[in-house]
Parts: sequence; C-alpha cells; structure tokens
Amino acid sequence: PLRLERQLPVTILFYSRVHPSYFEGENRIGEAAWRLCYTDGGAVGPSPARTRLLDEVIRLAEAMHDKNPFGEVPFDGGKTILVQEGTHFQAVTALFGALGMSLFILGKGGIRYYSNGPVNMEEKRRALEQWAGSSVLAGVLSQRYIGGPDMRMGEEEMAWVDAAAREMGAVRGLRQHPPVTGLAAEAGGFPHLAWELTGRTVAASLQEALRHPGMVHYGLAERRPIRVLIQGFGDVGGSVARLLTEEAPAGSFAITGVADEFGAVFRAEGLDVPALLRLRAARRPIVEYTGPVDALWIATSTATDTTRPGFRGTDSRELIVEEADVFIPAAIPNVIDAATAQRLRVKLVAEGANNAVVPHVEDVLHQLGILYLPGQALNWGGVKSSTLEALFRESTKCRLPFEQVEKCVREALLPLGSSVDLGWTLDWLRSGLPGPPLDLEETRAFAIAILEDLARSNTRWLMRELVASGHQRTPLQLVRSLARGVRALKVQLLSLIEQGLGVEFFAADTSLPRLMTLLDERLKELLFDAGNTTLTDIQVAEQRQMLQQLQTDIPNCLLYTSPS
Repeated sequence: PLRLERQLPVTILFYSRVHPSYFEGENRIGEAAWRLCYTDGGAVGPSPARTRLLDEVIRLAEAMHDKNPFGEVPFDGGKTILVQEGTHFQAVTALFGALGMSLFILGKGGIRYYSNGPVNMEEKRRALEQWAGSSVLAGVLSQRYIGGPDMRMGEEEMAWVDAAAREMGAVRGLRQHPPVTGLAAEAGGFPHLAWELTGRTVAASLQEALRHPGMVHYGLAERRPIRVLIQGFGDVGGSVARLLTEEAPAGSFAITGVADEFGAVFRAEGLDVPALLRLRAARRPIVEYTGPVDALWIATSTATDTTRPGFRGTDSRELIVEEADVFIPAAIPNVIDAATAQRLRVKLVAEGANNAVVPHVEDVLHQLGILYLPGQALNWGGVKSSTLEALFRESTKCRLPFEQVEKCVREALLPLGSSVDLGWTLDWLRSGLPGPPLDLEETRAFAIAILEDLARSNTRWLMRELVASGHQRTPLQLVRSLARGVRALKVQLLSLIEQGLGVEFFAADTSLPRLMTLLDERLKELLFDAGNTTLTDIQVAEQRQMLQQLQTDIPNCLLYTSPS
C-alpha cells in the first residue's frame, strides 16, 4: 500500500540460482551474487550501459567483496548501477556474502549512474529518490546495503538518496544503518574528492611498492623519476597526479601522459601538473592544455585541431601504449584486454579504477613480466573512508552538549538540597563522558593518517608475499586468498554472536524495548549459569561486559530511528 501511495517502482529480489554466474561475452567469469535486487522504474532503450548492466554490477560487487577485507572494512561486497533515460530508469543492486550467515550480510559499495541521452538534475533527483524509497521498502538499502559515491554520484546525489531512504525508514518504523556515505563535510561526511581519499591509497601503495627491494625484478628499483601515464583525471586520477608530484619527494615522479573523455596529452619529459589541475578545477577538458606536448589526441577534433603540434588523431586510448614506467587506469572498466596487454610499454600497472583489466588478462601481464597491482589492493581508500564516516556519524549524532546534560542533572538533584555535593557530581560526570567530536580538519587528518598507514603496511605485506612466492603468484591471487581467509574468520565470529544472542535480536522489526529485554535475559542466564556452563570464568565475564556495553550502546545508537 505504501509503495502504491508513493507511486514507487517495484524492487524484486532474485536468489543466486536465477543468475548463477556472470559473463564477459561468451566467457564465464565469476560466481553468482547472494542477491540481485532489481528496480523497474520504466523501460530504458538500448545502450552499452544497459547491455552490460547485470554483468557489470555483479563483477563490481564481487571486486568490493575482495577489496573490503584488504582495507579492513567489515562489510560484504555490494554495488548499485542505475541507468536512466528521461524519467525512466533501471537499477540493479548486487550483494555478496556468506550464504550460511545470511542474517549478517551487509554490503557496502558505490552507486554508479549512467544516462541514455540528456537527463536534467530534477529528473535525476526524482529517479534516485524513487529508487531509494523502493529499495528501503524491499529491505535492501540501509538494511542490507550501504551505498556510496561513484561515477556521476557526488555529495549532492548522496544527500538526495540519504534523505529519501531515511524518510521511508521513519515511515515504516525501521531500524536503519546509514543509507549512504560520501555526504558533504557539513553534513558529517568525508568528502572523497576534496580529501582525495581514494587517490591517497593508490598513491601511498604505489610509493611503498616502489620502495620495496622486490622492484629489482621489474627493473624499477633505481629508476627516478618514475614516468607515469594516467587514464582518467577525475576524483582518483587527478588526486594521484597531485599527490605524486606535490607530496612525494621532489623528482620522484613525472606525469608524462594524461587522458580524459575528451582526449589525451603526452610529453616524455613530463607535463605541467599544476596546469592540468587548474583545468580540472575549472571543469575544462585536458585537450585545452597549452603546454608543450609530444603527442595529442582529441576525441572530437576540428580542422584547426589537426594543425596543433603533436596531433595524432581522435583515439585517446593510444596514450596507454606510450613508453613509461607505470600506467594508472583511473577511468572505465576493461581498458586492458589481451591485445592491449601485448602493446603496453610499462613495467607496472597500478589499478586506480575498478576492473580496468579484463578478467584473466592479469595472467597475460604476469607472463609479460609486468607487475599488476589490482584495484582490490590499491583503491580501497573510498570504501575505507566511507566506513570511518559511517562510524563517526553514528557515534556523534546522538551526543548532547554538556551544558544541556548539566542543566538536567541540576534540575534532578535540586530537591535533595545540600545533602548532595553538586560540584563533585558534575566533575565526576564530566570525566566519564566522551570528548566533543573532532573538528573538520582534525577529522580529515585522522582519516588520511589511517588510510596512508594501512596502505603502506598492506603493500609491504603484498610485496613480501610476492617475493616469497618467487614472483610465481600474482598479486590478485594473493589478495583474493587473503580475502577468503578474512571472510572465513568473520563467519566464525558471527556464528558465535548469533548463537549467543539469537535470531530475534538481529531482526529489523525487533523493537527497542524488546532488544533491551533480550539483553537482560541473556545477562541473567550468564549470572545463573556461571557455575554450570562450559565457558570459563573469563569468558563469562567477557560476555557480560560485551552485553552490558550493548545495553548502553543500543539506546544511544537506535533510539532516534525506532519509534517503538
């Protein structure tokens, strides 16, 4: 009834057996998602994005499933792609997770947006709000899935989705996770572009890999500056270019080639990165670069363009086969296929974009002696910072100013008169309260420090394992092996939690009073059975401590969303 009242599209959830694997052309690539959540917002005409919608969203969600453990992100893999034409849209959310622990599956991944033809901002907003409301009603968004920024989905779009999902959750009386991350800083978000969050882990990981002695195997141990080609000059590509040339030691890197959707520029001695960044800040195409170049490609060229120095044609993809040391694909998927791999003249591919290398072509790169550092090991900065954002927002949104707390305490103790030392009571209370939330600059510094430190330690581990294998195993194999191990441990932990608290505790419609009752009952069981249980005294004490902490945390975190 609520869906009909709001005129929302239908969202249908498909089990894995409906789409048991996914394909690239005729080639079977990977396994099925746990759930495919399809929202029908009206027919959309044929287009490349529409054709590859299903396989692309599954492959991206699976990549997130491998990436999240490497970035110490507790969520499963998830992804949404929405294709819009006019007022109509089609959307699919793919979720991965342990089939035996479906109660705990919670995917995290970006919401990617494509349009067929012109779509104005009001139409885009309406489509996103309709998808968000329908997804919440279907038990997906904010319950099984947390969205985030992605292609053509920035802070403004995240705010639309967040507001629509929270409003629908409030109407239904649901306990919700944050529907999305990537909000503006003023709204408690960690802005990905302004703070260069994804680019930071790519840049930090690349620098750490180049410092490792194992780079001798690839001929990069002594070479400086490292010559870098970057395809894509947006959130990731532009950030990496700035970080490598402005924050890395002087002379360490030279950005020799850059491409965007309008064209590409190349200069063997290095491009003027500040000039390129000024173009990006002004939202101007790379081909308006006026510095000296050895080669230039313009997607839509005029007669005048063909007379520019270095003009080589309209296919900017030719940039990636220029000679350099490192290639960073930071734009679209499937950039490097088997044929392109044979033409590469670099020693290292550092994947800034998801799935830039066609499945199984990593083996071709390995055979060619090119080190391929996959996106799962490099570009997790966005999802890691989104996790930190969600934790920050949840831990700070319910705090009251101490002045308000003090006023309430004074009013409560006033009838007791001089028998209570009010000053001592307030000092004691103040000492036990958490401090105020970090200010914006402190929050940014905190997030960056965590991302860069983890990027360095992860890359040291990856390079150590690569060398230990005699360079026989690929980095992608190592990352996936690690992800499987982490997920297995997670399943064991969640199984213990489920056994201890029961299924009802985790149901979305369990009311706040019922949650507290369940906790009280479990605590009483632990007290009563302390001498008869198979648990040790220390284990009993640990469980009691955990449950007592939950008694405090649950009202603080859930009261604002649970009308019951």
